[in-house]
Amino acid sequence: MTDQERELAWLLERPDMDVCTGLDPVGWPASVWVLHAMYENPRLHKPGTYEDLKRRRLTAGAEPAMIGDVNMDEMTIDVGIPLGYTSNPGPGWSRLTWADYLAREGRTLTGPHLTPPGYRWFPSGSWPLSIQPPPEGSMDLASFEALISAIASFEATGRDMECFAFMAGLPTGMDPQDLYHLWKGRLGTLPTLLERNDYDYRFTPTNWWSADRTWFVLTDYDLQATKVSGPERLITRVRNDPLLETVDWTEPQQECAPSSVR
Repeated sequence: MTDQERELAWLLERPDMDVCTGLDPVGWPASVWVLHAMYENPRLHKPGTYEDLKRRRLTAGAEPAMIGDVNMDEMTIDVGIPLGYTSNPGPGWSRLTWADYLAREGRTLTGPHLTPPGYRWFPSGSWPLSIQPPPEGSMDLASFEALISAIASFEATGRDMECFAFMAGLPTGMDPQDLYHLWKGRLGTLPTLLERNDYDYRFTPTNWWSADRTWFVLTDYDLQATKVSGPERLITRVRNDPLLETVDWTEPQQECAPSSVR
């Protein structure tokens, strides 16, 4: 057994682990969800939605997206949600919190929400062009760096803390059973995985955790938030970080239907 297989064994021996989208073990005292950042440009309120933009491009002569003989542009709606990591779009754009955006729609961050933080928390349909929605399957770079800093401030060795990083099958674009996208290194060097030449990663790591397994991070391929699990003191530190927007979400307990007695 290789070192990589040995380190993953404690995760993969669990029957509910998904190597395609992300590994989500339980057992830590506390957890919190870091919401991926979105941005807004007020000057772009009138141009419409991402779907409107797609239709304008097609009308202007752009080639449609084809898979074989199937015109995907006719069958799908461009909702505008980025798949993979994003950064601040630049001048004119500013951070927009989930709480503020949901309030505009008459919703709240605390829900109730039946699913983890993702597209179901927002109105359905295409997003307005004035907003860069939170990315799916990856942290945005600002939140990624802020979370690394928050965890480093908790560890005695700081950014030199030894940790592992794992890329699930779908984010790698490789065979989902290729389990060798696992790296061992220092916490502060995690961003360099996005700069590798041997793999074109467009996602922050699916999972990363300390070598002593004190804490564990999950960014599921299908979600727009990242789950951080660990000791209460660490989770409190993440919650209170001014650069991170977080929410405490736990899966709602299903109520059992009352039984009938005859």
